[in-house]
Amino acid sequence: MRRLVFVVLFVPTLSTAEDTLSELDRRTGLSRDQLREALAECHGPQPNPNICALRDSLVLDARLRSVVAQTLRSLPDTCKTTLRQTQLAWEAARDRYCEDQASRDAPGSPARDALHLACHKAYTKERITQLNTVTGCESIPRVPSCDNGARCPPH
Repeated sequence: MRRLVFVVLFVPTLSTAEDTLSELDRRTGLSRDQLREALAECHGPQPNPNICALRDSLVLDARLRSVVAQTLRSLPDTCKTTLRQTQLAWEAARDRYCEDQASRDAPGSPARDALHLACHKAYTKERITQLNTVTGCESIPRVPSCDNGARCPPH
């Protein structure tokens, strides 16, 4: 089976299960029938769990974009750019951090993809929770800066 490559720089909005299947097809190179079979057995042998985790990650990213859009609608125009820029920086920090963590903890291992996706899922859920608390410009969550230049979690 092909090794799955996960780059989550931009994911189009996934509004339906069919959209999700299309995105999974594009990313994995598997046919729709193969994907449906893999997704029916999420607790089966590898790479099914990774495909299921990728699906969950895509759905979470779509939910995150929806929360960002909803938050933007609730903010005054004076701080919408701040949220957009902060969100882009946060997503880049999340992706770098999760990639670094997975590569460090399981270099070249089949578990690497699973670790990357678990990290992505955890931080995306955390970000959704953070954005749901935004009530104005002053409450926009910032991206942390790490002192020694090391990659740091995107809390």
